[in-house]
Amino acid sequence: PNEPVLVNKEFFESLKDDYNLAIFTGRVKEEAFYTLDKHGFTDYFYPIITMYEVGMTRQKPDILGIELIKEKIITDKIYYLGDTVDDMICAQNASVTGVGVLPLQDKSTDLAHLLKSKNAVVVLEQVTDLNEFLNGSVVKK
Repeated sequence: PNEPVLVNKEFFESLKDDYNLAIFTGRVKEEAFYTLDKHGFTDYFYPIITMYEVGMTRQKPDILGIELIKEKIITDKIYYLGDTVDDMICAQNASVTGVGVLPLQDKSTDLAHLLKSKNAVVVLEQVTDLNEFLNGSVVKK
């Protein structure tokens, strides 16, 4: 896939000491790892949950992917970043904190309001605003 890279290694370096980073994606395993490996991001994440682990019939907002992450990490707080309504519904149904991120193709206030209406605690303009949110200094949309 030729999607633009929205973050760099420094972004993950700034998070890795204080947070467990995991991935739950609707992509197939080979595609997810190709992208992560290509940019040198793979080692920042555990676990990486793809359609291989949850099955092709269990698309979001099915919560199995988040439940598999919960089995592998120990924490009292999980933030689930997503850019779709299904992501926010998935977060709510799995009893984790949904954080909306506006995708490149739609930075509209309509989408921001829609994600908030599906219980996103905040909607970020871009994923790199996550640090500011976690440190309490991001302006909430």
